[in-house]
Amino acid sequence: VLNEVGLVYLRVRNWELAAAKFKEALKTDPGFIAAAANLVIAQVGIGELAGAEALANKLMEARGTPAELWFNRGLSYMEEAVPGMVQKESLERATLFFNEFISRPGVALENAERAGRLIERCLVLLGNPPNGPGD
Repeated sequence: VLNEVGLVYLRVRNWELAAAKFKEALKTDPGFIAAAANLVIAQVGIGELAGAEALANKLMEARGTPAELWFNRGLSYMEEAVPGMVQKESLERATLFFNEFISRPGVALENAERAGRLIERCLVLLGNPPNGPGD
């Protein structure tokens, strides 16, 4: 329930309240990977980049880490205004994370295609639109 409440706050970009709910969920169940992944997104929104990066790295090192964590990490860096980070760096990191997601075994085709579209969007925002057919 706490994770779900945190997701509501995340959707309306109330980063502080979202982070608080995800932390509460993690106190109840320290192994709750979804709450930890959502906490990373909230920390990026708050501007706690060092904490977000450390937690994200810890999650990525966890055995059996779901591919979705890479996708979520890409989304968190794709946010238009990541405090403390220039847009170019943020979009470049998002692209790397989406590529990592696509390379994971077992990723459904529709999800890989969605990540591909997000990579294309990042490239356009970076001023490097992908080549069209026949280029």
